[in-house]
Formats: sequence, structure tokens, C-alpha cells
Amino acid sequence: MADENLNKLLFRIRSLDDCLTRARFNRVEIYTQTRDVRVIMICDNAVSEDLRAAVLDVLNRELPESFRRIMLEIKKIKSDAELISREIYSYVKENCKAVAHSVSADDIKVEIPPLSQENGGFSRLPIKFSLAVDRDMAVQFENRGALRETENYLSRSFCDDFRGEIILKDTETDFSVLKEKPVQIDYVTYRSIKVDEILPLDGLIGTDRAVYIDDIRGEMDSVYLCGEIISVRERATVTGKPFYLIEFTDRTGTITGKYFNKKTTEDKIRKLKEGDGILVQGSMDTYRDRLSLTIKKINYCRFPRDFTPERKPSRPAPAEYTNVFPEKVTEYKQNDIFTPEAAAPECLKGKTFVVFDLETTGTETATDMVTEIGAVKIADGVITEKFGTLINPQVKIPEKIVGITGITDAMVADKPPFSAFSGDIYKFFEGAVLVAHNAEFDCKFLKRLSAEDGYYYYNGVIDTVQFARDTVKGLNNYKLDTVCEHFGIKFLHHRAWADAYATAQMFIELVRTAGKLPRPV
Repeated sequence: MADENLNKLLFRIRSLDDCLTRARFNRVEIYTQTRDVRVIMICDNAVSEDLRAAVLDVLNRELPESFRRIMLEIKKIKSDAELISREIYSYVKENCKAVAHSVSADDIKVEIPPLSQENGGFSRLPIKFSLAVDRDMAVQFENRGALRETENYLSRSFCDDFRGEIILKDTETDFSVLKEKPVQIDYVTYRSIKVDEILPLDGLIGTDRAVYIDDIRGEMDSVYLCGEIISVRERATVTGKPFYLIEFTDRTGTITGKYFNKKTTEDKIRKLKEGDGILVQGSMDTYRDRLSLTIKKINYCRFPRDFTPERKPSRPAPAEYTNVFPEKVTEYKQNDIFTPEAAAPECLKGKTFVVFDLETTGTETATDMVTEIGAVKIADGVITEKFGTLINPQVKIPEKIVGITGITDAMVADKPPFSAFSGDIYKFFEGAVLVAHNAEFDCKFLKRLSAEDGYYYYNGVIDTVQFARDTVKGLNNYKLDTVCEHFGIKFLHHRAWADAYATAQMFIELVRTAGKLPRPV
């Protein structure tokens, strides 16, 4: 059965009794020859025979009539740390053989958050577990996708969701210290730029390749960077020691490096000017919670004029959804948008679009956080699926924003952070042209937060603000509600799902009016 159908069925079962609030499907076995189906469920409460019969009755009513017989088994299972640890160990040994030899039972730690009561039932945040492995095995765990596979297996075996992390073994450091400050796997693939015509200015640099500025994420003892100078400023330390601040760009990013004067090179450094190509060797350190570049050697070079940054390889989309499951849009009727005789515009046929909207803690795309995402999928000109969830921003939501969105701290308190959803979002968006009203704003949040988990977006993007300006002339403004009102589309403003659905309807109408699609950027 499709995931969305199982989710709807599970909702009906959980509604039967409070003791089934956290019940879930373990597996469904279909016997094609006998046309029998065996449903195995798990629950953290004992289920009476009467309630079991009620669950079976729901299954008989909801599952296809083609099944000759439905058999039901409900197992009681509690999320116990020792039991979970044993399951992790057994699963990794059996199913992740390429990395299993590096894991022992002592390398597994499990933290179970307390249950909280909500809407008459109980829920809790995902259970956290960690695997301590050697550095080379950590990379294999990530490449193999073993951590995500283990999370999925545990979520099917217990009545909880799970979040795992890899931490590095260190024979000289106590494990408990690592647990407090885990070393996360770095998903950055370091790309390089080749430069020409290197001319020594301060010591010859023995390479003609430099790392993309955009790929720098943490402290590095030695790093090679290149670019074209934006500015050179002379400064002095509090003790009077002179130095230069050299700002340069390689078209993937911009960075400012600190270079301390040397008597042998002082005159040459003063001659550096805007537009000069440079190749530097230096170190990346943390200063006042920000990465800082200290330049140790600097050479002239010719930065390639035709340089085009290569795409940063993204993590693959997960095989399955884990936290947010798309739902079919069954309430959608074409006549709600189209005239009875109208059909989907031909230019939408054979194409897939995801229309999305984010609610955030503010308008600073570089620092504010997401509180909700809503998205709908358009396939062949018809809205087919919806996808959305509240998200814990892990910061206090300003009162001004609460007044705009209606999303409070209490509403997101028990929700996971964006990182728990980034894989599901990437999977839903994969292969689609992205559509949003004021798309640059939403895309900056999406790309920034997704990149932290190794997901990079190269989808084409259509901004319905510009599309509306080009298509519908004479409106007072081109805000979402104004354009929607023009087409008779009603919605609840400033909630992500409602905004995304309204934008999708509006997008279809704009295509119909224009008679063509705008070119994605």
C-alpha cells in the first residue's frame, strides 16, 4: 500500500482508543497466491481483545476487498534504552556489513526523552542515539547511508521516531566529552580552481590549485585560496603592529584575510590593487565565533576569466520519507479553479512543479529560522499532493512575527528542527521546478538550511511575483492576496500550507492567462 494510504488508515486506528495513540505499523505481508494479508502492528500499551477486534474491523472495511482474509497481530513493545541499543547493534551487524566491523556494543549510546501529553494522548521528541566510530569509518557510514537506514528500521520496530549521529572515536578523549560536543560528519566536497601565471610575492606557493571559498566550513591548518582583489586596507593592532586586510572573491564567495607586514614584502603588498589576481596560503581559525583567514603567503596569479563554478554534489534524496509524508489532495476539484469546459494548459503537461512557502522568525535570510513549510505538487497541470509541517526554529519567535503568522513558541515546542525534515523536503522537491511568490526570499532560507545537512538545490525556479507583473497589468500591487483576489482565489494568509496552495492555484491561472510558461531561472 502507498505510504499516504497507510497513514490515513493508521490515523483511523489511533482514533479508536487513547491506548492506541502511539501505535504504528511494523510491516504488512501480502500473500499473492492465497490473497491473504498479514498486518503486524506495534503498540506501547496492552491491547484488549475487544479493541483488537475493533482494529481488525477497521482493516476489513478499509483494505481492498480483493483480499480473501486479513490477519492482525499487535505486539506490545516499550522503548527501552538497553533494548534499542541491542537492536541497533544487531541491525548494523546484519545489514551494514561494510561498516559493521567498526562498531561494538559499547560504541552505542541511547537517550530517551520523556513522554509529554497532548490532545488526550502522549508523544515525545525523537529518541537520539549515537555510534562512535573511527574517522575513516564515519565517512563510509555516511556514503553507505547506514545511519538513515538504521533510523528507519528503529522507527518501524518501536513506537517512536529516531535521530542518529556519528561521533568520532578518540583514544585520548573521554567518550562523555565527545557526546557533549559530537564531531559531525562534514558533507562538503572540496572543489578546486586552477590558476595560471603564478608570480611569487611572498614565498613561492607550491600549487596552482585553490579551494572554493564557498566550500570553507571550519577551521583548517592550511588552506589555499584564490580570487580577484576587491579591496586592500591597511590597519594596525592595539599594540601598533601593522597589517593588511585583503578582501577578494573567487565568484563562489568572498573572504577577507589578515596579512601581517614583513619588511621584505611591505612595498609589494602596498602595490596590490582592486582586480589583481592572487593565490594565498593561510589558515582558517575561529575568532569571536566567526571564521577568520590569516594569510601566510601570497602570490600574484591570473584568475581564469571563463571560470564557472561547478555544482556542489548533493547528498542523494532519502529512499523513504521519515518525518513528513506527502498526502494526496483529494479535496481538489478542477472546477474550483477552471471553468467547466477548461482543461489544464498544454504547456504544463508532462512537467512537475512544487509550489512552496515558508514561515520564518524574521526576514534576515542569513540568520533567521523557519517555523513552517508548506508545499504542493503540480503534475500535468493538476495539483496532486500536499506536504507540510511546523518546524522548531530553536529560537524564540518574536511577538511581531507571532502576530503575522499565528505560529507561537508553544506550537513548535515539540516539533523537531529543520535538520530532521531536510531529507524529506529534498525528496519531495527532487526533479521539480520550484515556484514561490517572492521566490528569492524562500529559496535563500531553503538553500541555506538544507546545505547544512548536505542537500543542495539546483532546481529551476519561477517567481510568481514577476510572472504576475508580466501577465496581469494594472493591479495596485502584486502581493499574493491581491493577485489571488484578481482570480477569485481565497485563502488563509500567512500559514505556509494555505499560502502554497493558493500560490499553486494562482500559478495555474497565470499560465492559462499568459498562454505560456515563464523561463525558470
